Amino acid sequence: MTIAGSLYKASYDASKVVRETAAGYETYVIGENMPGRVIPYAEENGLSYYDGMPGYDDFKATYGKDVAEAAGLKHNEAFIAQKMSEGAHFIDIGPVGAVPIKPNYIAELKLLKDYPYLISLW
Repeated sequence: MTIAGSLYKASYDASKVVRETAAGYETYVIGENMPGRVIPYAEENGLSYYDGMPGYDDFKATYGKDVAEAAGLKHNEAFIAQKMSEGAHFIDIGPVGAVPIKPNYIAELKLLKDYPYLISLW
């Protein structure tokens, strides 16, 4: 099989996994680059994603960037933990580069490490 054929097959297989996993389950997409990758992928496949901490900008204006980022990370972790307790499914589309570098994504990966309803596409 050619490289192009292999890439097409991998893309097709991933799409099939997404459709089958999402069928009948609340399914969230995780990965790096929310606006450029995660949100478009979720919307194209009819899936959900973590939409951030409500009131984050106001919180940041009041308490500063460092405190807001720490609170946002804790909110993200609590959101993922809650969804896990509800039996939600997760699809991980991976980091932007070779390894994860964003703190929120790294935290999500740690929480979901042994979770049975996580499908990694990378």
